[in-house]
Amino acid sequence: MTLLVRRPSLADSMSDYLIRELGSQANIDIRYRTEVVDGHGDARLEQRTLRDRDAGETETVAASALFVLIGAAPRTDWRPDDIARGR
Repeated sequence: MTLLVRRPSLADSMSDYLIRELGSQANIDIRYRTEVVDGHGDARLEQRTLRDRDAGETETVAASALFVLIGAAPRTDWRPDDIARGR
């Protein structure tokens, strides 16, 4: 699994404990200053194009899923009232 971080560090948004835990996992590759700029596939996601924010270079890599985490606040007020959601 690859964790992409647009910033140069996770320190501003995550505890030291979690950062150490992520870094100690052999199956997690953390790539800083990297963002997804495109997705590719035939009827499902098969690849994604990544851009190094410093060098500007892009790379297309295999992907079967993409999870986007953009903040700790859920921001679900736009959803209709008939869709159940927690606090």
